[in-house]
Parts: sequence; structure tokens; C-alpha cells
Amino acid sequence: MMRVAERLASEAGFSHLGLGVGVDNHRARSLYERLGYADAALSEVTDGGSFRRWDGTLHEWQETWRFMIKEFGSAAESP
Repeated sequence: MMRVAERLASEAGFSHLGLGVGVDNHRARSLYERLGYADAALSEVTDGGSFRRWDGTLHEWQETWRFMIKEFGSAAESP
């Protein structure tokens, strides 16, 4: 899916693609790094909210994210 997103972004004329990854999600971060994404050196963002589960119970969540970015196109590797 990431390769398709990169291709679509490139075809639309973009040279970078970014994403947010949870700071505690080491496996996902490792995957994105293998795909060529790097930490964008921006401040961490904490997000959260709540929703009702199928059984009616309220679930609250909170996660802290880091932003990662990949450059592609003429200045870097094509997706």
C-alpha cells in the first residue's frame, strides 16, 4: 500500500510523502525506515479521543506520534 501511495503522490507531482507513527510502535517505525522514511525532526504530537464500541462501552485512547517523511522523484529514489 505504501508503494501505491508513493506512486500516486509522485504522479500527482509531489516529491515527498509523510506519515505519522506512534512512538511506541517500534515495528511500524522499523518498516517505514526500511521503506526509506526518516524522522522529520519535528515535535511529537499527542492525540486522543473516545468512541463507543459495538457493545456500547466507551473506549478512550491517546497516542503520541512522530512524523516521518520520504523524498522521492527526480531528487531521490523513485517509488
